[in-house]
Amino acid sequence: MRRSGWRLLQAVADLQALVIERAAAEWRALAASGCRLDTNVTTLALIEPLERAAADPDHPAFACATAALMADVLEGGRAPESIAQNWQAWHEIYAAQDVRARATLTMGFVQLADLWPLDPAPDRADAAMTDGPAIRTELIALAREMPDTVLYHVAHADYGYLAGEHLTALRDVLARPESWRTRDGTTDEVIGLISHVPGQTGFAGCTALMLIDTTNYGDRYGDMDFRWANNAATYLDMPPPTGAPVLAGFRLLYETDEDWNPYGVSEYIGTEHLPVVIPPCAQRFLMKDTQ
Repeated sequence: MRRSGWRLLQAVADLQALVIERAAAEWRALAASGCRLDTNVTTLALIEPLERAAADPDHPAFACATAALMADVLEGGRAPESIAQNWQAWHEIYAAQDVRARATLTMGFVQLADLWPLDPAPDRADAAMTDGPAIRTELIALAREMPDTVLYHVAHADYGYLAGEHLTALRDVLARPESWRTRDGTTDEVIGLISHVPGQTGFAGCTALMLIDTTNYGDRYGDMDFRWANNAATYLDMPPPTGAPVLAGFRLLYETDEDWNPYGVSEYIGTEHLPVVIPPCAQRFLMKDTQ
């Protein structure tokens, strides 16, 4: 497995999601097979029509067919040469797709470039679909939902040490949450402690504050890759008003930092937590189409 194994899993999951969303009725078998085309007679019979659609930019299923073929290649099915030739011919067409298809296909080609040389190289800017300001706006709103009673609890998270200073700093941060770090780092410890433990009072709000910071400045200390690896099931189970911006924040990290990998280099080798992918974002968190 390559160093980017989790990112490969994420790219394949996004390709599969695009196929499930857009596949015509006669292609629904792709969803059941996970886009593996060599699983049975039905999926084998789809290869030729998929290749025809993927080679015709005017075909209504152009993006869907490309996604299906790409997923199969990245999962170790067919050889990458054919889909690489499509990139050579149609890379400008992929860049002109709607935002979800453009980003999903481009990230697939980024992964394909590890298997087969692509010219020109995929532009990673085209692999982003999320709207950072829109995501941060909702994360800020989520953090500001914490009432003073919750802030009091958060301020005491470090066994009450400097709780008064923490409480003052938390109130200050929520008044100007472009970053949750105060100048002297006063709030770092207590927010980090609460956001690490699901079920803690203030867990969602503190997670939002950490995502505001890391999506602005990068996950410099591995705070959020560590949390995704440990708490992904909790984020996925959050009710939508809370979970949607949190999941979008993680997705923004994945798209904007090409090295962000919550499972590190030890994935699949006796890891405590099985790799979990980030689901597609709600429509309101997508970049506006400019086409």
